[in-house]
Amino acid sequence: AGIGKSRLAEALRNQIGDEPHFRLHYQCSGHHTNTAFHPIIERLEGVAGFSREDTEETKLDKLEDLLKPGSDDIKAVAPYFAELLSLPG
Repeated sequence: AGIGKSRLAEALRNQIGDEPHFRLHYQCSGHHTNTAFHPIIERLEGVAGFSREDTEETKLDKLEDLLKPGSDDIKAVAPYFAELLSLPG
């Protein structure tokens, strides 16, 4: 609590304005109060298809595969998501 997540989300909504987009809503759990962005991290890991047996390199490959359709410059975008997922960038 108090690290500015809501403020960041509001700034993003203001920035994209009328551009075509869709909005996802996530709710944090009291079980994860010490993990900022837990619902987002959990969702990204699931959508990317991470498994417990995956190496960090495999996870990075899966992350890049997930991000490719939405970015022309994957090498510029992927490190931010890798950091969010505690992966080497």
